[in-house]
Amino acid sequence: MLKKLIVASAIFALFACSSDNDDPPESGNGGTSSGNGGGSSSSGTVVLVKDTITLVIASFNRGSEKSIFDTYPYGYTLKNAEDGENEDLTPFWDPACPLETTTEPASTCELKDAAGIKVGAILQNTLTSRYSPLHYVIDGIRLPNDNRAIKLDRYSLKEGNQAALGLNVGLDANEGKSIEDLGITTLDSAISFAYRYWGGKHQFRAISESDNDFWFYQAENSQQDTIPVSINFGDLEGMGSFAEDEVAGTPAKRFDISKVTKFLWVVEYDSEASVNNEGSLLIDYLEAKVKREREVEVE
Repeated sequence: MLKKLIVASAIFALFACSSDNDDPPESGNGGTSSGNGGGSSSSGTVVLVKDTITLVIASFNRGSEKSIFDTYPYGYTLKNAEDGENEDLTPFWDPACPLETTTEPASTCELKDAAGIKVGAILQNTLTSRYSPLHYVIDGIRLPNDNRAIKLDRYSLKEGNQAALGLNVGLDANEGKSIEDLGITTLDSAISFAYRYWGGKHQFRAISESDNDFWFYQAENSQQDTIPVSINFGDLEGMGSFAEDEVAGTPAKRFDISKVTKFLWVVEYDSEASVNNEGSLLIDYLEAKVKREREVEVE
């Protein structure tokens, strides 16, 4: 069972330096016409225009009508990622607070030691329990532009460790269901993902039914600047059952957005570059470029 973590931390000054032009656009707006369509330009003629629009999958402003998904962002840590072993956080838990509960516990139920630093824990930030049995909800950090971001704060990875930020497609009883299962059609013609981050080297993963079956994109360490990322679907690589099997002669499975059940931003222990084992990771938003065709009457 994945541990859920609330990340409570200060606003990063680096995001204060981000320009307003970097803000994610309004859902359903922001499309730029490519100008390729059929028909003539005579008065009263209807032409078919092909263009793309930007849709916000998640802005991390819970309940925002601008987002396609209204699921909460979450975080988890694994002590041994290969075996899926959850990190034991009981040494840092307030004894007066239950480890699991069906209702949201008091905000005072925080994970911390006497000094406020969890020596030996994967994450060093303050964590608070939530009612979901699978993971901890992450409260968004408010940015200077009034958007919210989510953050893994001050991770310290040792061999085998892993931590991640996540976003499920379905909420509560629908958790684990895919975009196709939930009948979400607004992303049917999507061609790319985009998000913005600050911090450590990580993998962006689009997960299918199993955590071992996913498509991924590798993002490099950027502790100095905020980085906008654009990922064409053709650049996503497959892992697990989606990877190329050279022995069996099976090609890698092409990315299929309808099969996605959740998105993850994962930091893992790096045996070759120790600089990647400590830091923070902040994710601003997740959006998609979607192709569309529409009829336009020209005069």
